[in-house]
Amino acid sequence: MPGRRPQFVVIDTETTGLDPRHDRVIDIGAVRLDEDLTVAARFTTLVDPGIPVPLFVTRLTGITDADLDGAPAPAAALAGLQEFAGDALLVAHNAAFDRDHLRETARRAKVAPLAGDWFDTLEAALLLYPELDRHALPILVEELGLPWPAHRALPDAEATAEVLARLARRAAGLAPDERRLLEGISWPPLAVLDTCAASPDEAPPPPAPPTAGADRPPALPVEADGWRAQLDGAGGAPAGLADRLPGFRRRPAQIDYAAAVADVFAQGGVAVFEAGTGMGKSLGYLLPAAHAGAASGRRVLVSTKTKALQRQLARAELPLVAATLPEGWRWTLLMGRENYLCRRRLSEAVAAQGEALPDVERSLALAYLCGRARRGEVDLSALPYRALQVLPALADLAREVRSSRATCLGRHCPLRGECHWRLARARAEAAHLVCVNHALLLSAGDALPAFEDVVIDEAHLLYHEATEAFSDRVDAASVERLLGDLRGHRRQRRLAQRLRTAARKLGPDEGRAVAQAADACERAAEEIPGLSRALGDAIAALARSAASDDGSAAGPAHPEYASTVWLTPGLRDRPEYDALLVHAGLLSEGLSRLAAAAAAAGELLPEDHREHSILVVLADDAAAAAGLLLDLPEERDPETVSWAELESAPRVAAGAPRWALTRSPLTPATGIREVLWGRLRSAVLTSATLTAAGSFSYFREMTGITGDVDARERVFPSPFDYRRQAVLVLEHAPGDAWRPDELAVRQGERLRQIAQVTGGRTLALFTNTRDMHRVAAAVGEHVEDDGVLVLAQGLHGSAASLAEEFRTHPETILLGVDTLWTGQDFPGDTLTCLVIAKLPFPRLDPLVRARERACAAAGERWFERFYLPEAVLKFRQGFGRLIRTETDTGVVVVLDHRLTQKAYRRDFLASLPDMEVVEAPPAHVAAVVDHHLRRLTAARAPDGRAAIDASDEARAT
Repeated sequence: MPGRRPQFVVIDTETTGLDPRHDRVIDIGAVRLDEDLTVAARFTTLVDPGIPVPLFVTRLTGITDADLDGAPAPAAALAGLQEFAGDALLVAHNAAFDRDHLRETARRAKVAPLAGDWFDTLEAALLLYPELDRHALPILVEELGLPWPAHRALPDAEATAEVLARLARRAAGLAPDERRLLEGISWPPLAVLDTCAASPDEAPPPPAPPTAGADRPPALPVEADGWRAQLDGAGGAPAGLADRLPGFRRRPAQIDYAAAVADVFAQGGVAVFEAGTGMGKSLGYLLPAAHAGAASGRRVLVSTKTKALQRQLARAELPLVAATLPEGWRWTLLMGRENYLCRRRLSEAVAAQGEALPDVERSLALAYLCGRARRGEVDLSALPYRALQVLPALADLAREVRSSRATCLGRHCPLRGECHWRLARARAEAAHLVCVNHALLLSAGDALPAFEDVVIDEAHLLYHEATEAFSDRVDAASVERLLGDLRGHRRQRRLAQRLRTAARKLGPDEGRAVAQAADACERAAEEIPGLSRALGDAIAALARSAASDDGSAAGPAHPEYASTVWLTPGLRDRPEYDALLVHAGLLSEGLSRLAAAAAAAGELLPEDHREHSILVVLADDAAAAAGLLLDLPEERDPETVSWAELESAPRVAAGAPRWALTRSPLTPATGIREVLWGRLRSAVLTSATLTAAGSFSYFREMTGITGDVDARERVFPSPFDYRRQAVLVLEHAPGDAWRPDELAVRQGERLRQIAQVTGGRTLALFTNTRDMHRVAAAVGEHVEDDGVLVLAQGLHGSAASLAEEFRTHPETILLGVDTLWTGQDFPGDTLTCLVIAKLPFPRLDPLVRARERACAAAGERWFERFYLPEAVLKFRQGFGRLIRTETDTGVVVVLDHRLTQKAYRRDFLASLPDMEVVEAPPAHVAAVVDHHLRRLTAARAPDGRAAIDASDEARAT
């Protein structure tokens, strides 16, 4: 029975920073709730912090030092809050933050802290809204359809009160399994929310039953060229998308591109289309592909680089496309089987938890997965970062309950009708268009529904994904996961103990055999850790030996980077290599014994026994790792490359080297040809960056579109007028040598100077994290007094979170590495200066070294053959971040002075749109940037002089 409902007072604070020891409260807001959880009274006050308000806090809250002049002192503010709150239960979102800041404020003011207990809506939201990836207050407010006011304490407290009411409804509507798990550990938030006696939240509908599959989806009453009416209009009528897509305008380049895509689907064959930035590429291929598939009854696959891009198409473009077609047209997303959750294994884990002693962490992880699965498909490979941090048992549990062919009971599964993988596969079988990612396209085989037509978007990354898909790897982390299965997860007993319990319930012969398998598992758990450490030590010794020579087989020795050893024939005469073979063999033997024991026990236990699935997976994974440990160090195929790797020193625990052995194809072209080009009727490969210096030859070679694979090629230029919209500024220092150790200092000095003329609005792209962090430290302390923040990817947040902050507050210099070179748009005046700190030549890892050696053996120049084209293609991706609409203007700055000194300048510049190129001495780069930004702004404004005056006034301010 629910207890007596407490009085709720919801509190929020704004502060000068995150650390309660050093930062101060500047704003307090609180609301008291009545019996219906609606606001009955409000309290708000500013607080004099006694220190200046940092720039980023003023940006966030709008609170300035002037606003706090004359505000109540902390003691007075706390006294008012204490009187308002009384002995109520204090509610806050991320309650530890507000609680700790208020307690520290009370300590400094020498007054008593708030007396009440605290309830955290953030903690409750993770379990009660598990379908959301993030639970920050703005995210919840948006997802729940609540109004979001300015970021101030009182409005935030009111928003948190609304969230509390929604949480009470969610708690009332928990499914029985979720409630039993949470009640079994006396989860405090549930006890509080149950006192509210709220009406249950509406339960999600059960999963739709699978539709009977067919080799082909049905043809629909639609014309294959029906896409044209959507983009171009028909019979004098406006384009159909004009009514559905805000801001839509007719684009001749997009129509031309779509017509070319439609022609490929009509005639068949392979096409390689480079579609310039700004032409509407996604709708340009989706509409003709969808109409062609609907008209013919042929399924079309659309492949993108990542699952994130899959979801982006699902949110934005695919619903628009569906609205242009008859109701029977279907589309869906499909992931690899191992990404889906097995409902049977999850149900078994829940049942086992009910029979064991309460394990708080595992129960919370189970409740989270049950709730997430009840409200949609669960992608186990992309569980939210915060969920993995807050729920320590979640990562192991996700691996335990993943779907797999080895553990599937097929028609005998009692939860077959709720199987996420089966439902997803059935939807794909019924769909006209299936959106997948490159990894699934290249490696799924019969997991994909039958198809003959494909669009490969972000095709410039296809061969990189293929290299990974066709590679083999075994590492210390995978061995440690096997050991985790042996040791038991969280408070679970060891596998050997559980098997002995199971053996006692079997017949004498079967029981004896299972007990012997248990003994073997126990021995494996004892010996494998030492064998893994010994292999890591052997790799470290070989790396030192290889580095003592010319270093061609050894990767970088810097402690911040992983060290690699290319396992070349020249190393095989060394005693250190023999030691590597011996220790790899010993670990392989240990894993083979484990695999045999697990397989034997798995065969003897019934399929519905809860340990059966664990044993099957354990046997398969251990056998696969054992095989690779024998094969990889002995690899002699000239078409493959093998190497050993050790994690960088800062990431390695003492005495536990984190090793890896990898084998990759020298080129993925052959594998791609076998998987794709030989079996397809039509294929469109498209991206904004497929050519280097105007040629598709490098891309075609790496993707196997050579020889008898005939392909049409075409470049669809960007509609942007780069001569009018942008300028390329090259740092020119003809007498300066290239000194990598001085790069960060040079880059930091340039960025400080650029910040003085841009006032932020700058994205700087780097090729390594170490230099980026050094530049962030060097620049940040100099520019904040001018109202500019420096934010570095990884140091201050993820690429996605920092990109959003940059869009909200463009008075920022954003520093990024790999993921910010692609995939982020900053249209308008948010980004006016793009800095490429260093030309993005690939790291000289063993794969690159092996390709270099292969070129030399063939009498080819490796630099021109593949090293330069790789750098050019990534350079073009970075360059494309600046101009995203017809009205954008800005300057691209290249701080790598090699570009004006080397002959490859022509390759980089020939790969860019026609635009003005300016060389500037290092000391003049900022002035040149200032001049051209003013000129571009003036040219865009109706009154050029007025624009320059406005720019001057903004800088002065």
